Amino acid sequence: MQTAMRSIDIDTKKLPDFLQLEILRRKVRRAEEPNNPSLLGQFLRLENQAQNSDILGKRARLLRQCELLFDTIEDTEIKAHWRELCLNHLHHPILALGRLADSEARRIEVNRLISRARRIKVIYE
Repeated sequence: MQTAMRSIDIDTKKLPDFLQLEILRRKVRRAEEPNNPSLLGQFLRLENQAQNSDILGKRARLLRQCELLFDTIEDTEIKAHWRELCLNHLHHPILALGRLADSEARRIEVNRLISRARRIKVIYE
């Protein structure tokens, strides 16, 4: 006998920031609210408000944002309009990484992310 998974509505604003972020990451990655494009902006804002203020922490956070968005964009099981919304938001963490690039190696890394983003084509079915 299979048990159906049910979604439980939780007021995420009452949760600690780290739990809110985990829920938002999951919702973005799985396109759980495809008709809520503001979810992407909410995720990026909350993620960037995190307390980690050193440059390495900021870089790691921005790289995680890029990877989450790339993974979602490249997942053909996700509806095209959500993937396109993720692609449209991808420039935010990439540009922020560019501002933090303090060496040639870091600039090369940012250029690779830009090149990867340019190669993406979202196909509508």
